Amino acid sequence: MKMMIVDNDVNAQNDLSQIEWEQIGITAIETAPSSKLALERITEFSPDIIVSDSVLTQTHELLALRGAMDEIIRAR
Repeated sequence: MKMMIVDNDVNAQNDLSQIEWEQIGITAIETAPSSKLALERITEFSPDIIVSDSVLTQTHELLALRGAMDEIIRAR
């Protein structure tokens, strides 16, 4: 499985990236400092899981992430 970490806090990104995700089947991790960059990368990376900061800068960005994940799910 692939996971994307979306958080503008670099320390949080680094901390989450240090977890041994392979033990639970996560084989690739992509990080994005904003939902805008996540949206640019999401189609190519096609993550199974997205871990996001609970406070995104714009509500429409959260909805866009959800829409992108829905498209990936439908394509599978």
